Amino acid sequence: MRLKFEKKGDMRYISHLDLMRTLSRAVRRAQLPIAYSQGYNPQPKISIALPLSLGYTSDGEYMDMEFSHDISTQDVINRLNNQLPCGLKIKQCMEVGESKTSLMALIRYALYGVTFKDVDLGLLNNAVEDIVRSDHVMAEKKTKSGIKPVDIKGDIIKLYTKDCTLFMLVSAGSKRNLKPDLVLDALEDRYNGIKSKVVNVHRYEMYGENMKTPMEA
Repeated sequence: MRLKFEKKGDMRYISHLDLMRTLSRAVRRAQLPIAYSQGYNPQPKISIALPLSLGYTSDGEYMDMEFSHDISTQDVINRLNNQLPCGLKIKQCMEVGESKTSLMALIRYALYGVTFKDVDLGLLNNAVEDIVRSDHVMAEKKTKSGIKPVDIKGDIIKLYTKDCTLFMLVSAGSKRNLKPDLVLDALEDRYNGIKSKVVNVHRYEMYGENMKTPMEA
């Protein structure tokens, strides 16, 4: 089954590993018939689409769960939500057939919203427009071999503001993945101090090919 869930409140501060432990514990307490992997250390068959950066919130997280026998989608939602801590909530659940493509491999894009405090909208809009008009947008990316300059322009699909929120649709997933922090670094080069004004980074949705969500894929 494929589930869509939100991660908010204090849950924004738990790591991906702790999230997996929390989900596994909730599944056990809900007495759901989860399937387990084979081998010496069987693990519940739960897979997350794309880990969320620590401190971010989200309305559009996805995971696949495999069960050992049939159970209704509504039963999964109700029983899990009764066991999950405040800040984690299952929003949707649907049955999916067997696929050779993993959930993570389906993801191509993610939509984020960044909210600010005491921001100068004129300076912010000018910085955004400069990035949109530029052929190249350089940022420094941490890699295993150290920090290196990278051109992130090709991975910025859309960048625009609405009220005091900056929206960015960027490449995401196992093939190409642009973290919002790098876009904010590029903004910082054009609007000094903008990163210190960030209140929250929120992931609204994730998409696959043709801009379909994992629930539509």
